Amino acid sequence: MADRAVRSDSVVVLLLGLTMVLPVPSDQLLPAIVVMLLALAYLEKDGAALTVALIAALVSFAITTAVVWCTIKTIDWLDPAIQDP
Repeated sequence: MADRAVRSDSVVVLLLGLTMVLPVPSDQLLPAIVVMLLALAYLEKDGAALTVALIAALVSFAITTAVVWCTIKTIDWLDPAIQDP
């Protein structure tokens, strides 16, 4: 059971790393803090800290998704040639 949890947390860290690659100004700070929280939770072997870090990861994913969505909508608004006829 613990091995499965480590694997799922590894996937979360991988996804957070992928969100840090996006070229959005100051959008890398929150995923980096979440990765540090996950590392601290594993170092301390603290389940409550791990839960807080995973909730923070969900918030980070939501914020990154909203930023990317708004960027796409803004590009569509600025350049009508990109929109479908």
